[in-house]
Amino acid sequence: MFFKTKIFFLFLLSVLTICSATMINQYKQSGPEMLTNKTWQLDKSENGISKIDGNVLYLFSSDTKKSINMRHPVQSRDRLVLLSGDIRNRNIIAGKKPWNKARLILIQYEGQTIRYNLPHIAASMEGSHDWKHYQKAFKIMPWTTKFQVVAQLSHCTGSMQIKNIRLYPVVLSQVYMGTQKIIIGSWGIFFVFLLGSCLVKGKYGVQAILIISFTAILFGTMIPGDLKIKLYGWLIDKVWIVDTLSNLEKKIIIGQIGHFCFFSVLGLALGGLMPEISMTHIGINILILAWGTELVQFFIDGRTPMLVDFLIDLSGGIAGLITVKLLCKNRRDLLKSDQ
Repeated sequence: MFFKTKIFFLFLLSVLTICSATMINQYKQSGPEMLTNKTWQLDKSENGISKIDGNVLYLFSSDTKKSINMRHPVQSRDRLVLLSGDIRNRNIIAGKKPWNKARLILIQYEGQTIRYNLPHIAASMEGSHDWKHYQKAFKIMPWTTKFQVVAQLSHCTGSMQIKNIRLYPVVLSQVYMGTQKIIIGSWGIFFVFLLGSCLVKGKYGVQAILIISFTAILFGTMIPGDLKIKLYGWLIDKVWIVDTLSNLEKKIIIGQIGHFCFFSVLGLALGGLMPEISMTHIGINILILAWGTELVQFFIDGRTPMLVDFLIDLSGGIAGLITVKLLCKNRRDLLKSDQ
């Protein structure tokens, strides 16, 4: 009965979340357009082109040693802006680094220092595709002295066109904020129900481990994007040992390790609490939590659901579950041999 109820509510919440995220406008324009064709600063290069043809930005590069950029400086006191545009790529061959692609970004300055540790990517592409619309909201920090919109071919080759590019201040819509509270609250109740169904009598130490890992997973899910970035920055400064990687690569690795480890502990605890329950049944509980914690991020500020994170969560949980099942089996085999 519990199992069917979980599946029913998972399906219901998934449909409501996806429909709400796709149908409700999150932002409402609160000020005038900030970009003009006259203000773009164009790079000049022997192996690249940057130009404006009507309302279309065009960039081309045949040299991975240099980046081709088009910059538009912005002075504004607004704290939330929306950057959007329609983009078409042709034969973009990525460079060596993860960010060496065709990109539309918004970079913020603290004094003369560019803060790449803040969210800044509106679009990042390689290969070829026809016109596609992109948009991304950015929170402008109180200490930001200036910011720029940049269309770039970052140490990659190929061509990119951007039309209908816009930047304007926005506020969260009232409908979205109300829906956000309902969606997050509903998922929260569902997660508590999911945890309660997995707790069995006795084994208090294992119960404690389950509750701690479950709480850590929910904290990692609900934390806003800007606080997540600060946490990753602190971990890189205090814990990271290898210095050959970029900060972006370090953040990706830290995030993936965290996803895998927390769900591994969860899988260990679930397997230890319910040794008589089939691995399939426990695995479905792990899948439900992994799916739900990614999907709810549609409504967490500064967060985006990622399929790769869901797969890492699921892999970690299953790895922990298999480990504890093998340990229990070996223990039973040892006890039988002693007898």
